[in-house]
Amino acid sequence: MLTANATLIIASAAAQPTEVWVATTGDDSNPGTQDRPFRTIQKGVDSVATGGTVHVAAGAYKENINIGKSLILKAVSGRPVIDGDRTGDGKPDGSCITINANGVTIEGFEIKNGYNGITGQTSNSIIKNNIIHDHLNYIGSNGVGILLWGDNDNNQILNNEIYDNDRQGIFVGYDDFDSKPDTRPKVSSGNTISGNKIYHNGLYRQANGPDASAYGIQLWNADGNIIQKNEVYNHDDWFPDPGRPTFDFAQGIYLCASFHNTVEGNNLHNNNYGVGLYSTGATIPSPEKTRINFNNIAGNTGYGIRNFNTVPVNAEHNWWGSSTGPTHTSNPGGTGDRVSDNVDFTPWLGAPISNVDSRAVPAGATTTVGSKDLGVSADVTTSTGTPTVTVATYTSNPGGRPTFSALGKYVDVQI
Repeated sequence: MLTANATLIIASAAAQPTEVWVATTGDDSNPGTQDRPFRTIQKGVDSVATGGTVHVAAGAYKENINIGKSLILKAVSGRPVIDGDRTGDGKPDGSCITINANGVTIEGFEIKNGYNGITGQTSNSIIKNNIIHDHLNYIGSNGVGILLWGDNDNNQILNNEIYDNDRQGIFVGYDDFDSKPDTRPKVSSGNTISGNKIYHNGLYRQANGPDASAYGIQLWNADGNIIQKNEVYNHDDWFPDPGRPTFDFAQGIYLCASFHNTVEGNNLHNNNYGVGLYSTGATIPSPEKTRINFNNIAGNTGYGIRNFNTVPVNAEHNWWGSSTGPTHTSNPGGTGDRVSDNVDFTPWLGAPISNVDSRAVPAGATTTVGSKDLGVSADVTTSTGTPTVTVATYTSNPGGRPTFSALGKYVDVQI
């Protein structure tokens, strides 16, 4: 009897590398190593392992990149340019970067000429040290520097320069107002927007949208986020439709149906409104814990803060451009930026903020508030509760109304 033996050989796919390299001198047929890089960023994104790093060399990349896995996309030399006008006809061919994954880092790029600069729904992602500009609203709902649409949680948007976009500089949240104003099915929370320079957005260069959405930063259905240490300016023109020639709604920061947020340590100047708040019909929680404190709010043409809601907002300890405080009927003699009703502005600061750090201090623990960047720190211990402690520095003595006074070299500790 004869028998036959067969050997089955199964070839397994090679594991994806944890690091790949991209350069304008490369080729997508290369293996993506440092000495034989890919040519396109998309090839690098597709080829790297989940959680890996795509290193991008300086140069121009005309691409519309889709990211569908956790990874780090990082410049390694100079500042690579991602240009969303892939075909070179002067119009975007899509957003420059679209994120459809969590845990993505994008760092060190110039990003321009897309429908949006960076867009998508993501959580636990980091967008930092980028220059993002000239995104165009050709299809009526785009033209945003960074557009995180949907349920976006625990992201960090840090130290970017964002300017000359057709609509918002940064948008985080979701709009469900048209159909169900009070259901709020998607709420973004735990995001930090810090250290960014955001200016001259809302240009309305394309007549497709109903308005320019001329906001530096907009939160919509986004609760419990931190907006700190940004400079936001030159959002002062709104180009309305002919039916509303007097409508003027441009804002540095717009909190739309967004509650329990912290706005601290920002420089808000030369906007129409420095900060605007509007519930759009959503039920305002009680208590509403939004804090707008320790900011420089000065030189805004309409309002420093305009609150369209009936619930007052905590806007204490801000510099309004004058030691006399903001302009409001309840503050005769105040010559600083105008504020609307339902803005709690007392006490105010008598000098501009230089830097600020706030931290919650748990009971029974010692917490250091301040930093090397701040130039001063304080060790704080509490026995009960979890108070928020703020250490702030000023350009000169901030004085105080009624009892807020400086300690030493223009430093305050506020508990």
